[in-house]
Amino acid sequence: MNILPGSHFLFVGDSITHALRNDAEINPSFRLGSGFVNHIASRLWLENPSAGLTFTNRGICGNTILDLEARWDNDVLALSPDVLTVLIGVNDNNQRHIKAGKPSTSPKEYGVVLEALLRKARTHNPSLRIIVLEPFLLASVDLKGEKLGAALAEMAERGEEGRRVCTKSGDVFVPLQKAFLNACRQAPPEFWSCDGIHVTAAGFALITREWFAAAQPHIENFR
Repeated sequence: MNILPGSHFLFVGDSITHALRNDAEINPSFRLGSGFVNHIASRLWLENPSAGLTFTNRGICGNTILDLEARWDNDVLALSPDVLTVLIGVNDNNQRHIKAGKPSTSPKEYGVVLEALLRKARTHNPSLRIIVLEPFLLASVDLKGEKLGAALAEMAERGEEGRRVCTKSGDVFVPLQKAFLNACRQAPPEFWSCDGIHVTAAGFALITREWFAAAQPHIENFR
């Protein structure tokens, strides 16, 4: 993949993006965490060693889209990325991962907030490339049967909101829920995720694969 030299890639989201990142590390790789952000950066650095690409991970564990909204100016606009990747929504959906008394959003509200955030980022930088990863859920000990079905139905609505927003704005939408459900036909859910939300090494590799498949035509040699 040929990328415009000097491009800055920013990834924002929740714990799936965070993936144990450590901003205090001297090695820039460790500052990206151990997940898909590191996988994507490693491949792009390898393929473009002289391009001066930079990567920033701003995933924060437990975040909902309202948390992301609260820190958007500091963690997105102030960092002036050229390519922005957003993965958010599972904590809005699954009440087990929302702190007591913390406000949540309906799928429609999720779409409204997401659309406003992306519009704000594009206004700040009209040439910004935006990639929205669909939030996803898999079966787990605590989430199965009717409970899983209800959660998946709500997550599907959130995914459709993300797709709608990206279709309207011309941004890239990456349908991860379908990708993971298809993957579960090859290996059980626990192969891809340790708890139905946080993914394994194989799960991170799947997200990386889907990111490249969807994003590559939109970010190569962009001007």
